Amino acid sequence: MKLLSGQDYLKSEALSIDIRSKESFMDGYIKGSIYIGNDIALIKKYIKDLFIRNKNIIFITDETSISILQDIKEALLYDREIEYIDYAIVEELLYTKYGDMVIPIEADELLMDMNFDKNLIVIDCQSNIEFEQKHIQSAINIPLSELLDSSLFYQIEDKHNVYVYCDNEYRALVATTIFKQKGIHNIHFVENTLEEIAAIKNMPVVEKKESLN
Repeated sequence: MKLLSGQDYLKSEALSIDIRSKESFMDGYIKGSIYIGNDIALIKKYIKDLFIRNKNIIFITDETSISILQDIKEALLYDREIEYIDYAIVEELLYTKYGDMVIPIEADELLMDMNFDKNLIVIDCQSNIEFEQKHIQSAINIPLSELLDSSLFYQIEDKHNVYVYCDNEYRALVATTIFKQKGIHNIHFVENTLEEIAAIKNMPVVEKKESLN
């Protein structure tokens, strides 16, 4: 494993992957990085096929995640030398122009904005099959597995206020950081599961009815 200096990190064109805890990440993260967290089970379930295997990656770590770097590398099917920056460098960069934040909102705030904001777009990051089963009415389905394809973002313009949700908060947060990494910054992370969203009174949710046959 290779620990990079802050200067080496900033010079690199590698993809930055943030494997810190969600709590640390939500306090601030390095602009342009993509959050995947450090839960190996979630990474294996949702993220392992997301990144190109031979893509250069720099891991952004904290005290906890640095100890499981090798496990995360294997979960991502990453076959190159591990390069990373540690907690001290992350903290240093967060208080410069390289620091950024994700804006979380609750589902009831989303509903309020849906009623008044004409430039609002809701993005659902479930798989196509999951989306057919249940989704917010008028939401645009862009599965997490396809989000690295920038050509799918043609429907989003600078005037739009983008709200991202999924069936669970983890996928929604990963998706939000990918959008930001692709240059879409007027974006909000809906910090609720789809079940919680659907439970909000007057939330327009479409649900597929089970066939009786």
